[in-house]
Amino acid sequence: MSCFTWLLAKQVVLTQENFMKRDILTES
Repeated sequence: MSCFTWLLAKQVVLTQENFMKRDILTES
C-alpha cells in the first residue's frame, strides 16, 4: 500500500513539473 502511494505521489509531482514547464514555455 505504501509503495503504491509513493508511486502515485511521484506521478503527481512529475505531472506538476510538466505543467510548470509548459507554463514557462508558453509565457516566454
